Amino acid sequence: MNGDNMLGEMLELVFLCLVFIGVLGLTYFVTKKIGMINKKMNFNRNIEIIEMLPIMQGQYLCIIKVGTGYHLVGCSQKGQMVYLKELSSEQLDLREIKHESFQEQFIQLVKGKQETKDEKQK
Repeated sequence: MNGDNMLGEMLELVFLCLVFIGVLGLTYFVTKKIGMINKKMNFNRNIEIIEMLPIMQGQYLCIIKVGTGYHLVGCSQKGQMVYLKELSSEQLDLREIKHESFQEQFIQLVKGKQETKDEKQK
């Protein structure tokens, strides 16, 4: 009897692990799909948020490109927006930021830790 009970508990544990892995996989694919949909919805040619800087909780400074002009705007989570000034492209650093995948960032992190271990050993 004790062996049957243990086998039943092991099968239940395996089943719960499979369900957990399935839920994680489903969450991954749903999140990825929602991200793709949001990316398609936010594709604009004339209006683009260039940069956002949080100042304090719920308040941000935003650089917005409208057409060919750049504008500095203050925004809050309460729905308030304050136009601050127009900016010229010479005042801004408009170089593209290289977006690395999680895998690339993780590899760099691991390499960095290995380099620090090597430096400590010397």
